[in-house]
Amino acid sequence: MKTRGAVLHPGVGLILAIGLAIPAEPGSLDDRKVAREELGADSDILALVNGEPLYSPSLEQGLGSMHTGQQEKTRSAFDLRNLLDRVIDTLLVAQEARVLGMASEEPIPGQLEVLRRKLALEHLQVVEVSGKLEITEEEVRGVFENEYQTTTFRIITLHDQDEARELRATLDKESDFEALAKELSKDQYSARGGLVENVDRIDLPGAVADSIFSSSPGSILGPLQTTIGWAIVRVEAVAPADPERFDDLEKKCRDVIRFKKTQSLKKELSGDLIESHSVSIDWELVDSIGYERLPDGRLMPNVADPAGTVATIEDRKITAGELGQALQLRWSGVRNETAAMATKPLVMQRLVDEELLREESL
Repeated sequence: MKTRGAVLHPGVGLILAIGLAIPAEPGSLDDRKVAREELGADSDILALVNGEPLYSPSLEQGLGSMHTGQQEKTRSAFDLRNLLDRVIDTLLVAQEARVLGMASEEPIPGQLEVLRRKLALEHLQVVEVSGKLEITEEEVRGVFENEYQTTTFRIITLHDQDEARELRATLDKESDFEALAKELSKDQYSARGGLVENVDRIDLPGAVADSIFSSSPGSILGPLQTTIGWAIVRVEAVAPADPERFDDLEKKCRDVIRFKKTQSLKKELSGDLIESHSVSIDWELVDSIGYERLPDGRLMPNVADPAGTVATIEDRKITAGELGQALQLRWSGVRNETAAMATKPLVMQRLVDEELLREESL
């Protein structure tokens, strides 16, 4: 089969993968009525390619992929007819590939299985999580008033907890905190004498924020655990959220609520699923995963047996290597080994919860 010479955008690859999974059989629009109803009333058939319908979501998906990273001016000038031609060309190639039996050749079956599991999980989350979210105006106001309080403080960060404790024992309200921060602190604020001005509560680590906003100006707190070490903080000022900022921050407040409720619903759903699925976790193997420190001080997981099974959900196994990869993402920029080690059970449980949801979706 000959096709027009063209360089296909990588974003159309998903359409090709889906195309390989759909039998290409001649037919009429009536023959495809069920498929159209499943996609919904808003999904229009844009073309028939050898009897196979091309639906509007395929075009929208390709358009979205092609526009990623492009400037608005470039996107608005894009030729939609040209895009449709390219998507049709891709579908023709996919049909020919199926005729030649390429749909059964690796890595296509494996890639399609990964895609099937991904889409099933996304659909479950839409139905069981996103579709059940409700956000009230009272909740939005509450998040704004809590998360957008502001504070000004000075901070001294040390890498060693014992050194931080010894320093804290020598400090009082008369101590020259600014000079000590310039001399001793290991964080980015040391050059400014440890001064951090008008920062929102939402931008601080949870434990640090809780301590600061439950204290009065002049209080010296710590050592407090952070991702890079142990912090000693002197509170300079705290202030309530500025009402004039509400309009600008309302969307962010809704995003915060949506994220927290989503996590809560997913946790609740996965908790219910544990009763109906076989789940086992090798916590001894999880605990055996250590860390190594890079030259710049950052931590990386040290996994002795990447192929070892840390958890089993039905027939699906989670390996120590997969857990190590998840920890590596979680530890991005982390230098405090205590903080890093504390995340291991949290990350392990998240992987299990996600797999439970995926199994249920399938």
